[in-house]
Amino acid sequence: MTVIPISTAPGFAASTPEVPPTTLQLPVAPVAFCRMRLATEEKKGQALSAADVLAEIGERTGLSRVELEGPGDPLASMAVTLATIGLVKEHYPALTIGLTSLGLGAAEQAAALAAAGVTGCTLLIDTLDGPTAEKLYAWIRPGKKTIPLQTVVPLLLEEQAKAVPALVEAGIAVTIRTTVYPGLNAHQVVSIAETLSDLGATAMELVPFVADPAQEGGPESATRVHME
Repeated sequence: MTVIPISTAPGFAASTPEVPPTTLQLPVAPVAFCRMRLATEEKKGQALSAADVLAEIGERTGLSRVELEGPGDPLASMAVTLATIGLVKEHYPALTIGLTSLGLGAAEQAAALAAAGVTGCTLLIDTLDGPTAEKLYAWIRPGKKTIPLQTVVPLLLEEQAKAVPALVEAGIAVTIRTTVYPGLNAHQVVSIAETLSDLGATAMELVPFVADPAQEGGPESATRVHME
């Protein structure tokens, strides 16, 4: 495994000149699979309608990729997601399409996603450890009902582990996005990277946790030292 120091990673330097983004993130998923225990209380925006999606893309120049994401999870409402993908492909066939997901049901939907035109998937995986997951998630809802964490966490971890090789086999490149929580999962990041790399993931994004001043008793914000 090659380790790239964050200070020398591509795009890290703040002094690089600003260029128009080539990837557009589109919040199209109305239904969520989970809520993080340490999430802020602010309301998330609404999912975009089909007309809004086309309008957002049409207002940008130089786009090469769109990423389908929240405010919920694209895999929690597959009919909406597949319809959105079809719409984008119909009007902008040159764009590549990715999505961001917790990974529940990803193994079962991998072939359908690939057939629809998805070429990349970012999986939100903050831990591979059950007790840590119980500290990070407020609730997880694979279907219409919330399941007790002790019951559903093993299911989530199993689904995420199955998702990586299934997506790769379907021709979808997998990136892992991990939020770094000091004192909770920061010491697990290397293990997460090694384990999921072995399963076929090809990239990893690390996101620093930013503490909400209104919440007491949680971890501190991740600093540059933590991220290094």
